Amino acid sequence: MTDQKNRPVVIVIASQKGGVGKSTLCANLALAAEQEGLGPVALFDADPQQSLAGWYDDREQETPLLAAGAIGQLDAIIERSGEAGIRLFIIDTPPSIANATDDILRRADFVLIPTQDGRPDLRAAADTVERVRTLGKKFAFVLTFIKGSAQAAEAAKVLSREGQIASLIGHRMIFKTAWNTASAAVEAEPKGKAASEIMELWRFVATETGMIKPTKKKERI
Repeated sequence: MTDQKNRPVVIVIASQKGGVGKSTLCANLALAAEQEGLGPVALFDADPQQSLAGWYDDREQETPLLAAGAIGQLDAIIERSGEAGIRLFIIDTPPSIANATDDILRRADFVLIPTQDGRPDLRAAADTVERVRTLGKKFAFVLTFIKGSAQAAEAAKVLSREGQIASLIGHRMIFKTAWNTASAAVEAEPKGKAASEIMELWRFVATETGMIKPTKKKERI
């Protein structure tokens, strides 16, 4: 069995509701980690729609990598990834909270719960949180595809009662256009607002999982 120190950090992107950007976040976070020198990164697509796997197949670039196999083989896949030098393992999940998703969540070092700011989205996020808490996993929310500041602020207020908010991601066309060319915002427009938001999210996750040290504020005298 792989030594725990060689085990990759496992991040699971989970939400009971579809259309909240799980696959987009997986791709962007993987490339953000690679850009920050914290690769190699492997993706695992557990969503039956296989959107993330399709994105990977269309890419010409060699990174990130895609790990293949069934959910029932996940422990062995993660172990092999660690033996191959993978430092970060990001899992995209189905838009439901079922037994298969629970099996995935049990392997997580950290769970990101993406949600939009509508009431149905927030209710779905609450259901996801219940499962994550039952399994005793660290988690944070990320508000995605934000269009208006007032509704997003209210949603953030509601979510903050349940847990940390890692980041707010705006509704930006670059996410869609980059995805359609098998790229990502951090790659297509590295100095754009979308990339800045993704890098902020990545640094939050990397700090929470111990991949980077928290930034200390300088003291003034």
